[in-house]
Amino acid sequence: MKKKRTVFFLLTVFLCVLSFSAVCSAGWKQSGGKTKYYDTKQKTYVKSSWKKIGGKWYYFDKKGYLKTGRFSVGGQYYYVKRSTGRVCSKLVGNYYYNKNGVMVTDRWVRIKKCYFYFGANGKMKTGKFKVNGKTYYCTKTTGRVTKKRVGDYYYNSDGEMVKSRWVGKYYYGSNGKAKYGVFTVGQKTYCCLRSSGKVVSQWYEKHYYGADGVMAVSQWIGSGSNKSYVDENGTITKGNKNPKNPPTEAEIRLLAAITYLEAGNQSYRGKVAVASVVINRLESKRFPDTLKSVIYQSGQFTPAMNGTLTQLYYSKKSIQKECVKAATEVLTEGSKLKGYYFFNIYYGKLKIGDHWFS
Repeated sequence: MKKKRTVFFLLTVFLCVLSFSAVCSAGWKQSGGKTKYYDTKQKTYVKSSWKKIGGKWYYFDKKGYLKTGRFSVGGQYYYVKRSTGRVCSKLVGNYYYNKNGVMVTDRWVRIKKCYFYFGANGKMKTGKFKVNGKTYYCTKTTGRVTKKRVGDYYYNSDGEMVKSRWVGKYYYGSNGKAKYGVFTVGQKTYCCLRSSGKVVSQWYEKHYYGADGVMAVSQWIGSGSNKSYVDENGTITKGNKNPKNPPTEAEIRLLAAITYLEAGNQSYRGKVAVASVVINRLESKRFPDTLKSVIYQSGQFTPAMNGTLTQLYYSKKSIQKECVKAATEVLTEGSKLKGYYFFNIYYGKLKIGDHWFS
């Protein structure tokens, strides 16, 4: 009986040793829902170090457990997946890991021809932000914005916000924001409109701006009966006190087209009235500040909304002569129906033909 117990004990020990050997030689081991790795050469579990396994790098903490996700080692962050090991040269979420698997901080990174900036915490910067005193703009999909206007700001070929300089028809001030209205740059006065930029070779609010966009001072402008003299402040003091820029062919055709589509079957007076409504809006602060933007303002003129205006304007068809005449007269001499901004066929203050005006 004693001999049998001894044999059973030895057999049990043998099986335990065999089992332990099998487990240790297996490498990966699950323990309490966590993963460990046994190094058969060192004859111990890997702890507090990196280990290359099957061509992939893995990190095990001081207890020997595999670390996954984002974690810090020696003050540097890494990202590990169980299936692929340490992530290298790749974007994971809003963070980028370099060729050594270290999370990038405070630097630009080129990813598929796009540049992205990762801040002090490693997170990708988007929107408007500063780097070394310079302002940039990044989107999450395209990275650094270059040679592009975003809102009232413009970013150059390096993605840096432009300041205190002209870009095309707009001037960007010391804070980078586009300047509108009348302003001075280098002792010269300019005027910029939000919709069209620098005012050039035309009158705007009683001041004339030359071919270089600079407000004219101390000189005669125009000729004949349209001649006006502006003083050192650009204010008209002699000659024609109400000068107007001659309308362009494009402006005449556009106004004639909308006049035809809205009042082509009305009398000449009715056509002039409709054209005058458009000009009244153009001269009012309640509406946009260009002829095109007034006519194409959302929810206003039906032909502009349904596409018939655009189709007529760009066609080679001639527009009804009376409509062209009405448009030319109103653009040259001004509105013939002051104070009216709307018209319809149902009700209003003044009736001309089929239209009520208010």
